[in-house]
Amino acid sequence: MFHCRNPYWDCNWQGDVDHVAAMNLLNRIKDHQINRFTPFGEVKKILEERFLRANGKPEYPIGYQG
Repeated sequence: MFHCRNPYWDCNWQGDVDHVAAMNLLNRIKDHQINRFTPFGEVKKILEERFLRANGKPEYPIGYQG
């Protein structure tokens, strides 16, 4: 079971982990910044930057440890 506990967005969304993984793969098929050889740390950085930009937070919050 997946349970969203993102500190920036209090959605509490829950779902089956396999379903969430499949949605992520489907959404990233045509992603030009991320491919199968992109290191995990770089993928995390790209996705966090996108999330912060999409939610009106252009910079990392104070105390960010990313």
